[in-house]
Amino acid sequence: MKRVKACPNSECSQFHEKHFKESENYCSQCGAKLYYVCKEKDCYQHLPEDSLDAYCAPHLAEWEIKKAERTEKIIDVGSKIFMGLLIVGVATKGVLEAFKQK
Repeated sequence: MKRVKACPNSECSQFHEKHFKESENYCSQCGAKLYYVCKEKDCYQHLPEDSLDAYCAPHLAEWEIKKAERTEKIIDVGSKIFMGLLIVGVATKGVLEAFKQK
């Protein structure tokens, strides 16, 4: 995931803007040192420099929960489709056997 930087200076017009490039280290308006922030909208929690995560811990946990729920739904839908195809296959086999007997 791509990390984002923001300006920490509350006096700056770029305060909490998340459009800075990875290579930029200082704000172009006020000169304050930029820092990494959570990528989630309206969350400006400071992230450590050595961390590779783009989201803060609460949003990262929320994202993992949503990912697990999506995976569970996909497996559930897949099993229902498989069962439907199995029922159709059994019914088709029964119909074919009925025609063979005639």
